Amino acid sequence: MLSGYFVPLPLDHCGNPLHRVDPFGKNKRARQHNTPLDQLRTLPLNVQLPQFWLGAGSSYHADVIAPQGFQQLLLTRQPNATLDIEPGGSHNMATWRALVSPLLEWMTPQLLQAQLHPQQFPGPGVARHPSGNVRPILSGTSPAATPPAARPGHRRSRRTGAARRHRSA
Repeated sequence: MLSGYFVPLPLDHCGNPLHRVDPFGKNKRARQHNTPLDQLRTLPLNVQLPQFWLGAGSSYHADVIAPQGFQQLLLTRQPNATLDIEPGGSHNMATWRALVSPLLEWMTPQLLQAQLHPQQFPGPGVARHPSGNVRPILSGTSPAATPPAARPGHRRSRRTGAARRHRSA
């Protein structure tokens, strides 16, 4: 999730001329259905979630705290939920561009495994495979599966905790 939200703002600016509006009006149910944190808290454990990758810039405390909170909830269902934090980054294209590389490093091996073993990665509405959400990554099967340090020109990541990475500046 890059540039996503975890709780919608109570008011947003839209229209011409710009004015403040509550996108849900008085409809609490619509707000709940569009609040990822609430959705994650209330989904039964047997509901299979898509895999998540989270990225944020470190410049604004709230931009780091929100994905960390979401990640904590995700870790109960996805022990490898990753959060990449770009030092000095904010909510802009420079930060998003810097986070594309770690996103692709996370995503490519998973896509490769889904292609090689489609029965282990059912699409929406398909019955779950008996092996569950096992997603092995075979070493050396793609450039992204190569350890990052072995790739030329790779910026080394510092990993703090099991699932959070801070990118070197």
